[in-house]
Amino acid sequence: PSAGIPVKLYTDSRITCGGLDISWGPIMKSCMPRFKESIKKVIPPPKSSSSEVAPEPLSWWDNVRFFVHGSISVSANHLSFCWLLDSHIFRDRSIIFNLQNCVISHTVGFFGVDASDINISIPGTGYDMSVHPSERDMKPSVH
Repeated sequence: PSAGIPVKLYTDSRITCGGLDISWGPIMKSCMPRFKESIKKVIPPPKSSSSEVAPEPLSWWDNVRFFVHGSISVSANHLSFCWLLDSHIFRDRSIIFNLQNCVISHTVGFFGVDASDINISIPGTGYDMSVHPSERDMKPSVH
């Protein structure tokens, strides 16, 4: 390849799996710097010149979109997405989406989710949503 021309990947990808379990939430933000460092090791650095002003770096997602082009679909017999509210330990304190026979598709201008069964679970009255999680850990528990 010619020097200075970034490598781009053109693909139509399909990922198929029996089960897929994804967890995310504000509690995971502390892990993002390490994740970004991992992405930086995979993506080639931009060409720089000493006379040029360095552009502001793109976020990891924008970097991936810049280098990878084409459609992608992910299908799973069972997909579970857990939106962690305040802890990765207590899944019952999370918003949980369970989908059967799920297909997630993305191409330019289109994002779609198809599933045969969707079950959404949110914390019940046992979970006090009136108190922010950062304050909950600071309050002494009374037994």
